Amino acid sequence: MTLHTRKALLKNTRVCLIGPRDLSTLIGKLDRIERLRSTGHIAQVASIGSTLKLLDLEVDNMAELTLVASSQSSPKTHEVSIFSPLGSMLLGAVPGEVVSLQNYARGCRYLVISVADSHAETD
Repeated sequence: MTLHTRKALLKNTRVCLIGPRDLSTLIGKLDRIERLRSTGHIAQVASIGSTLKLLDLEVDNMAELTLVASSQSSPKTHEVSIFSPLGSMLLGAVPGEVVSLQNYARGCRYLVISVADSHAETD
């Protein structure tokens, strides 16, 4: 993982939290994921507990992270809170999707390579 990716993860994990407008979008995404899970159509949709492999399109480097609830986030173990800007953008992502995050004057773009859903193994 490059320094750029580490800085993006650190900056967007616990330090910054999403605003009220993004929170309503996040709640909608969680509701949609729960409906998909109840019908059995959850394959490869990023949700809490999912491990994502990402390609950082700015520096052409791979990163792997896990989406977690806010109280569990840890940049050192590559766990990203869904209440952070990066985590909220990745929630609901599918392989092949490009996720963009504006971060002050500079943005980050990630291509979602794969999503391993921890719930698929336990269901």
